[in-house]
Amino acid sequence: MAPRNGQEFIEGLRRNPREVWVAGRRAGDDITTDPVFRRPIAAMAQLYDLQMRPENREVMIFEEDGERIGTSFMTPRSQADLVKRREAMRIWADASFGMMGRSPDDLGRER
Repeated sequence: MAPRNGQEFIEGLRRNPREVWVAGRRAGDDITTDPVFRRPIAAMAQLYDLQMRPENREVMIFEEDGERIGTSFMTPRSQADLVKRREAMRIWADASFGMMGRSPDDLGRER
């Protein structure tokens, strides 16, 4: 999956609406504006923005077969890969104080 920034993440949620229910009510067609989900979505978007910062790109983005991919989607094949992935996840954990239950690395990689 090509790395994306926070705005691209939010736009993706808007382009592909889901039926989400919370506390007995439907969240609506644009979950990004719902009072319950607006702030968690913004926090997730900030994590995506971190991987696009110039100082983080070398750790948080890798190249495979000519394609740029977020390190969170890397399948480690060496000790160096494990170290790189750990460092990328550390950046996200530090930014969220380790409190983001499902950071973007939980999504899996489409092939």
